[in-house]
Amino acid sequence: MRKPVLSLRVFALAGLLTFAARVLSAVDGAPDPAFNGNGRAVVDVGPDARPKAVAVQADGKVVVVGSVKVPAASDPGNTAFVVVRWNADGTRDTTFGPSHSGVVTVEFDLGPVGWRQDGASSVGIQADGKIVVAGWARSSESQQVAAVARLTALGNLDNDFGGDGKVSFAQFGFTSACAVLVRRDGKILLTPTSYSPDLVLLQLDDEGNPDMSFGFGGQTEPWSCGSSCGELHSTVEMPDGGLLTLATNGSGDQVVLLRFLGESGPGELDDGFGNSGVATFTPPGFSSLYLLGMALGHDGRVVVWVEQQGAPWNTALLRLRGDQPDAAFGNGGWLPFLFKPPTSATTGTPTSLALQDDGKLLLAGTAIVDGSWNFVVTRRAANGAVDPTFSGGWAPLAFDVGGGLTDFVTAMTLAAGRAAVAGSAETSSGWLFAAGRLDNALISRDGFESGSTWFWRSSPQ
Repeated sequence: MRKPVLSLRVFALAGLLTFAARVLSAVDGAPDPAFNGNGRAVVDVGPDARPKAVAVQADGKVVVVGSVKVPAASDPGNTAFVVVRWNADGTRDTTFGPSHSGVVTVEFDLGPVGWRQDGASSVGIQADGKIVVAGWARSSESQQVAAVARLTALGNLDNDFGGDGKVSFAQFGFTSACAVLVRRDGKILLTPTSYSPDLVLLQLDDEGNPDMSFGFGGQTEPWSCGSSCGELHSTVEMPDGGLLTLATNGSGDQVVLLRFLGESGPGELDDGFGNSGVATFTPPGFSSLYLLGMALGHDGRVVVWVEQQGAPWNTALLRLRGDQPDAAFGNGGWLPFLFKPPTSATTGTPTSLALQDDGKLLLAGTAIVDGSWNFVVTRRAANGAVDPTFSGGWAPLAFDVGGGLTDFVTAMTLAAGRAAVAGSAETSSGWLFAAGRLDNALISRDGFESGSTWFWRSSPQ
């Protein structure tokens, strides 16, 4: 069980007793009953809802972003960014958005009729509570561009950002996703997943313009790898202010990490890292791979999670010290394993990685449990071994509110020692956005690769 950290303030006696009772009753990783009574919440945002990312604000409110269809008579295939916010107690935040519904849609509509599709893929929260949402926007039949919107803390488009709350950038080539990082100094860093012989990151100022004080016109030094370039995935800010970007090579069989300098040469590739700022790593036995995620620990070590393309669909964790695999982790820095519950005949679908403050790893995805697809979260110890403390019994968390057989988790994050997960829940009429919150980690002693908890279906609640 996590150790609570008490702030230096005076609590009323009743409040102190309530707090103490909650801490004593919390099970490591059990669904958090303080979140909507059962640890989960859902909302119908519209047709073809596709959640992609989750963030938790400083006040505990949970924000989930993705895309949703917003059909019009002249353009029935029109899609938009969608942003949902729940209060810290799991209720819908009715102060959020112009309609006070807790749901906001943002349309860029850069393309002609029939090609007006927009989709959010990531979200960041600024210190002032503003919400930065990044993704892609279709600008023609053959082109998608990086697109970013910023909302005020109340969920309205922020007119101080791009003039109308929206900016877009076409210089990256065809962009399929865009990760956003709100840096410690408040600057906004974009990591576009695009197809181009020169791959770069872009930093924005507070008004949504390229930050001319950074790098080369707001961009990093390009990763110039010609036709053999792979794709960028995401970026973390290192303790020294440098940037570490996760990528793949052109053949898709290596993990690539790009290290950019901080204050001493912002945006330049770090010659002291790997080969001129680029380090590559090959998972044992993987002929090709998918990138699942990257997380930075408090000790400066980085963990990367990848999945094998094709059967048996193994996954592997890689932990690094600088530009070298960490020999104290797994086998020479690598830890291959199968993301599969013991009761399932098929391998699960992994999606998200997060690191606890103590170095333990939370891994989220979707797997078949009792004949249906469910949210699954597992935990491993800091050295990659099975975590024997990740147990305590069953904890049903019903994401099924309409009788469907499929729930998918797409994102996870950690805040204040609790995991927030987001995904979609099937109903008889379509798909809902779903969010859940856990008390630190999850439970059951069941022979899974580590302890695990299944967000499984029960009667509608």
